[in-house]
Amino acid sequence: MSISRLFSQHKTSWTWAALLVWLGVTFGFDATPSALHWPLRVLWFGSLLLLIAALVSTVRRARLDRRKVIFILIIAGFWLLMLEGVCWVFVSLMAKRDDRLAARGVTTLSADCREQLKAVFDTKPHYLYDPLIGWVSRPGFKDKLCTVNAQGIRTLHDYSRVAPDDSKRVLCMGDSFTYGVAVGDKETYPAQAEQLRPGTEWLNFGIAGTCLTQAYLHYHEHAKKFGGRYVVIGFMTNDAQRTVNCFRPLLNHDTGFPMTKPFAKYVDGRFSIEPNPYLSLDGYRALLADEKTELRKLLQLDYLTWSRQSVTSGPIRRTFSYAADTMNVEHNLEGILGNGGKMNRFLRQMLPQDPYGEEIWSPASPGFKAICSLFDLFHDEVVKDGRIPLIVIIPGPRDIEVYRKHGPRQYATLVDHLKSKQQLFLDFLDPMVAKHQGHLANEELFVQQHYQPYLNKDLAEEIIKKLKLP
Repeated sequence: MSISRLFSQHKTSWTWAALLVWLGVTFGFDATPSALHWPLRVLWFGSLLLLIAALVSTVRRARLDRRKVIFILIIAGFWLLMLEGVCWVFVSLMAKRDDRLAARGVTTLSADCREQLKAVFDTKPHYLYDPLIGWVSRPGFKDKLCTVNAQGIRTLHDYSRVAPDDSKRVLCMGDSFTYGVAVGDKETYPAQAEQLRPGTEWLNFGIAGTCLTQAYLHYHEHAKKFGGRYVVIGFMTNDAQRTVNCFRPLLNHDTGFPMTKPFAKYVDGRFSIEPNPYLSLDGYRALLADEKTELRKLLQLDYLTWSRQSVTSGPIRRTFSYAADTMNVEHNLEGILGNGGKMNRFLRQMLPQDPYGEEIWSPASPGFKAICSLFDLFHDEVVKDGRIPLIVIIPGPRDIEVYRKHGPRQYATLVDHLKSKQQLFLDFLDPMVAKHQGHLANEELFVQQHYQPYLNKDLAEEIIKKLKLP
């Protein structure tokens, strides 16, 4: 029996087998041993040719009339609606667990956001509205885990305004990873660094939920007045999205910080730090009274608008974009084709993109240019103040997941920029995986998506080494 006859008799089985092989190699190529890469490339191309042949054969044999066309369209529409529904459920359930599926550019506030905004007026949450920075740690706040002193610094004691010895004082700027969400006062990385080097002072100016823009302004307006020789600029990789965003719910519908904030902007070759859209609490009163009008105004200021990028909308597009990102499709296809990254531009045109996702790390992205410009500004100001800056890249759960799947670092372009500028930096991913290889499960490293106390200690040790402190 000839091969062509055998194929024709079992065409459906062959087609399904080819599809499964093609998808398996596409999604799993990078996770396989390098010795299998060439055989898998052959299988991938062979499966693709078989699928094309099956499609051409089906089209040639089809004899379509008007009724068949209408019937096909009805069936296709039905399955499209079914797929839309399944994807909507998936996005709704997963959005709270993964920011990549969060709603973008919302036109209404979630019930949680409304309640949290009301709390700004009615109660005293752990943060305090600040017209310049957006929000800061509430001075004097205390709960079971966290203590913020009267100076707005997370610590169990106060610091003198003038450092007893500048060479032994370190200012720590950053977001919730610096602040130390979900760990005790003595378990943050600044506190553990202070314990590791008795006699030194590590002032924790971290503010939960903030970004690089806010860290810079907090340093410029408040922290630098406390002197010190060193400035640690903590940058958790999610800060990239926040740095160019003006209102957190536009980035993540159900954020725990439904507040406006200053943001970095890069348009037509010009970098700027745009002010907080709400310079008084009256802005939030207006937002609660007429959310649709106010959200439209905020959206006109946000990265989605000033970067001239469009939102990835619709549950189907968002689901497939998420799947492509999660399974490293772009990286796998580059490996299969062996073209060393030449697929990037083509794939970015073909696959639905989230401007707050992978696109923000592209050197051509206005968001990436804004982030790099802000790093340069922050670094240069610290140097001008006579201090030594250390930029610390803090990998989050997503970065660890990608590493475990042998994917590329999403922030590799930022590392390249810092190297080109000869700025002192620490990429904590390298020492972390070197020390904990084989123990990189999310539940082992993180508590409430933030570092466990022992990992904060590791981070403190690496910062001490990088600064060459005695």
